[in-house]
Amino acid sequence: MRIKQDNLPLSHLAKEQILKLIESGEYMVNDKLPTESQIQEMLGVSRGTVREALALLEEGGIVRKIQGKGTFLAKKPIKIEDGLEELKSVTDILKSYGYSPGTKGFNIKKIKPDKEMQQKLKLEKGEAVLTFERIRTVNGNVAAYCLDSFPAKYFKEKLPDLNFSGSMFEYLEKELDIIIDYAVAEIAPAFFTGEMCKKLGLTEDTPFLLLKQIHYCNKGDPIIYSLDYFNVNIFKFIVNRKRTKI
Repeated sequence: MRIKQDNLPLSHLAKEQILKLIESGEYMVNDKLPTESQIQEMLGVSRGTVREALALLEEGGIVRKIQGKGTFLAKKPIKIEDGLEELKSVTDILKSYGYSPGTKGFNIKKIKPDKEMQQKLKLEKGEAVLTFERIRTVNGNVAAYCLDSFPAKYFKEKLPDLNFSGSMFEYLEKELDIIIDYAVAEIAPAFFTGEMCKKLGLTEDTPFLLLKQIHYCNKGDPIIYSLDYFNVNIFKFIVNRKRTKI
């Protein structure tokens, strides 16, 4: 279980190893975790690194420290492993793992598209775009930050209200008779800084996985230009790859 050096700070690598220990199923909520010295010996790092790692877990509400008694498991971390082969909404992914998806900070903005968005959505000159901004949550934790941009012409008078918290795919199908069929995605790592971190209520070292996608309807038209930032402390995506026979 010794830590191998990486680009991340040792405290963050230690935190991940402690999470693996918790996720092994050996510890239940309210169980006492190994002492700092025991974790130090297991991981081969300094006592200071262990304390920093536990502080990060305490900040996330995973553990709690009781003076004179030790460190206890406060709650099990939320972990979702899913494949990228099948196109699913964030709502559907969370529901498939038995979680109730939440939404906060829902906002709709009418914007002037940049050149890339104009090309990807095949917009006419001067055509407006509506961007839907949502922070998706699970059990009160920020799971994803989503920016979905649509040609404004599709909505007319049928905009979702600001309490909307469901699947955008489902809304398009039920309200606008638009069926999303497939998407083309680019994948990249991402971090937020400054005001954006305050908005999300997360620290600047929280890693995200960005899925930049163009969603097409069953008629082949580009409908959504989306930037979905998934919190990798919650999401882990698996891609099945098969070698082509020569």
